[in-house]
Amino acid sequence: MFHTLGSGLRLSGASPSMSIFWYTQMQLFLRFGTYFQVLLAGLPFLIVVPTAIRLYRYPITMIGIFWFAWILLQPVSTLYDLNVGLCFFAMSPRSLARVNGMVCLVALFALCIPTILVVLLYWMWLEVGNGEANFLFFQCLAYNIFLLVLLLQFVHASVGRDKALCLAEKREKECIKS
Repeated sequence: MFHTLGSGLRLSGASPSMSIFWYTQMQLFLRFGTYFQVLLAGLPFLIVVPTAIRLYRYPITMIGIFWFAWILLQPVSTLYDLNVGLCFFAMSPRSLARVNGMVCLVALFALCIPTILVVLLYWMWLEVGNGEANFLFFQCLAYNIFLLVLLLQFVHASVGRDKALCLAEKREKECIKS
């Protein structure tokens, strides 16, 4: 099974990327690598099932959440994936209306900083040879934290929307009965 599903999780010889897989593989000791590969490969199962149970009425919202979770958990993360994920979020305007705007705006604008610095540090570390690897690791971690903030804000808003609609339906049924 690991040969089928885990082949994409091995990062031997991989160049630096913004993914959390690359970050954990480079920062951790070799003996802990397999443990974190299994741990990070199992996280989508912990995200998909509760989200699908709670938000089954909103398929577009679920697609956006799953896509953004995939951005965070895939072995090689790209900015194209981020753009598609933000477009999926834009397709759920009712959930976006409930998002804490200031927190998301700060996280969205802050994404530019690690993105620009990763390009610069990648060049300095691998091409010129005078960069510091820890700076690259920190930018990778900051990028993933900002993505996680966006995802959690959107999930919180979507679940709040679902809860409000469920309560409204419950009140409506009580009014009809009485």
